[in-house]
Amino acid sequence: MVEDVRRPLAVYRYRLTPADIVAYERLPGERTGWRKAALFLPPMAIGMLAGLLEDELGVWWWAAVAGLFLVWAIVGLAVFNWRVLRRARARAAREGRTQVEDWGDRLVIRSEAGTTRLADETIGRVVVTDGHVHILWRGGSLILPRRAFDSGEAMRGFGEAVDRRSMEAAP
Repeated sequence: MVEDVRRPLAVYRYRLTPADIVAYERLPGERTGWRKAALFLPPMAIGMLAGLLEDELGVWWWAAVAGLFLVWAIVGLAVFNWRVLRRARARAAREGRTQVEDWGDRLVIRSEAGTTRLADETIGRVVVTDGHVHILWRGGSLILPRRAFDSGEAMRGFGEAVDRRSMEAAP
């Protein structure tokens, strides 16, 4: 008997939420570009200013510097979290209902934003956490939440299978 090769091995359906995207944004990774500058430049500027004015202003200056650093940290954290939530809401609204088809050698991602065909050799990294499978490639990312699968083992198995296939297919 010939197996029907025009059907995917598995189909996963879910609606992407802002919480799923925030989980992706919280993945550990290297800070680049403006994020790196935002982390290092303000404390360096505050430290340089403190060093220059220390002799003229005395001890109370250190209390002012500590307060300035604390204000910078609180404002920076608030702005960072606001930006993450804004991007998460926008992406969740843009993608809406998502369907991921696993064809064994590629993934087909259908969402309200369009259709993407992702060959195994183009997958850069697969990260499996307790609640999500994150599939990263040069053009973007795919987030599959735990609720798209029957069980946690099925989710981990899918992530490991895609990771293995992408490693074997890599040139």
